[in-house]
Amino acid sequence: MSSINDYPYHSTYTYHNHYPYMFGKNDSGFFNRDIKIENGTMTLNGTGIIKVQPDIAVVILGVVTEGMELRSTQQENAEKIRRIIDTLIRMGIEERGIETESYSVVPQYDYLEGTQVFRGYRVTNNLKITVRDINRVGEIIDAAVTSGANIVYSVNFTIADPSNAYRRALSQAIIDAIYKASTIEQTLRIIVDKTPSTIQEESVDMGIVRERDEFLAPIAATPIVSGEIEIIARIKATFAYRKLVLSI
Repeated sequence: MSSINDYPYHSTYTYHNHYPYMFGKNDSGFFNRDIKIENGTMTLNGTGIIKVQPDIAVVILGVVTEGMELRSTQQENAEKIRRIIDTLIRMGIEERGIETESYSVVPQYDYLEGTQVFRGYRVTNNLKITVRDINRVGEIIDAAVTSGANIVYSVNFTIADPSNAYRRALSQAIIDAIYKASTIEQTLRIIVDKTPSTIQEESVDMGIVRERDEFLAPIAATPIVSGEIEIIARIKATFAYRKLVLSI
C-alpha cells in the first residue's frame, strides 16, 4: 500500500534555492527591490483505488407463471417459490439471506384487428438470495432452477464489510491530492502547506465486477467467475500557499 512517504510532499524546495539574492548570494539585487508575500489557497481533487476480492454474491432469480385463472396461476407460482426456498435452506443458505425482491401480477392482452383480447395473467415472484460462499453460486443457481426457477436476472458480487478497504482508498486519495500540491509547488515556485486546511469526501464507488442482464435460466453446472471489486474514494482538498512577489 502506498504511504505519504512515497510521494514528494516533503519537497526540499525553498526560497533560498530559487531566490538566492534574498539570502546573501546577491544582496545588491535584494536591497533594490520591494518584497511582498502573497497568501492564497488552491483546491485539488484526489482519487484512491483499492482492489479487493468479493466475499458475497447476491443472486436475483424467480418464477414466472401464466394462466387464464388468476388464483390457480398465483398458487402455481407460490408452490414453486416455496420449493426453491426449501431447497436453498437445505443447502445452507440462511433464511435471512432469502427475501422477496419483487412480486407482480400483470394481465396479458393480444390485439387482433384492433381489438384487445385477454389471454391470461402473468405472475412474477423474484427472490433476492445472499450467498456467503461465492464458490457455490453456480451450484445454488442450478438447484434453484431444478426446483422451479425459470428466470435469473442478475448475479452481483460485493463484500460484506467495505469499510476497511474504503479507509485505505481514502488514504490514497489524500496522498494523491498532496502529491499534486507538491507538483504545483515545484512547477510554480511557491511554498505549499502540505497539510490540507479542509478535506471533503466527494464520493465512494464500489464497482460491481459482474452483473448479468436477464437471461433464460441455465441448465447445469453454471460457471460463475467473480473477479475483483474496485473501491474508489474521491476527495477535494484545500491547501494554503505562499508566493513571493518582487517589484522591479
